Amino acid sequence: MKNASDVASPASSSRQMRPSSARKRAAIIDAARGLFLREGYERTSMDGIAAAAGVSKPTVYEHFGDKEGLFSVIVGASVEALVQTIDLAAIEELAADRPLASALLGFARRVVGDAISSSDYTVVRVLLGSEHPVAGLERQSEEASQAVFSHHFAALADAGRIVTRNPGRAAQHFVALTLFLATEHGSDDDTDQVLKDGVDAFVRAYSR
Repeated sequence: MKNASDVASPASSSRQMRPSSARKRAAIIDAARGLFLREGYERTSMDGIAAAAGVSKPTVYEHFGDKEGLFSVIVGASVEALVQTIDLAAIEELAADRPLASALLGFARRVVGDAISSSDYTVVRVLLGSEHPVAGLERQSEEASQAVFSHHFAALADAGRIVTRNPGRAAQHFVALTLFLATEHGSDDDTDQVLKDGVDAFVRAYSR
């Protein structure tokens, strides 16, 4: 069984491709993503993916090896996109010249608006929540997101803006107080109030 870390990302795998080959690869990924979301892993066939992408089945195998490899590439690409979105939000919102509470609230709002509301989040949430045989994908996703949060909260600690000996744990507390609770609320007004309350609680616990 293929491990998620053994599967090349779409970007790295398509670097030296001819344009026609890259277009076929992109069409396969788009078709497979839609089928996996609608039908689930087990009911999605390589024949169905090939037909939806307008390519032959051997072409699908040539690009991705097997269905597990294709599934891993799709999930991995969405995880990578989410991590990049979160990283950019942190870089732009957690500026040193902003009050801590304002910076953290801006960061939380960006993550909710840009990451959690994105199609990539839907792909990760739905596909990793489904039954599939690809080992390591859930762990890979969790570790990737934890790493980017931990990195930026370590920077806050190094700058003396938060007080903690364990920035990774502080990041987990922030996510639990804000983003995790916010995803449980339906309306935008409720979500924003949850973020404000969570940031207030975090600042009281971790600021000087």
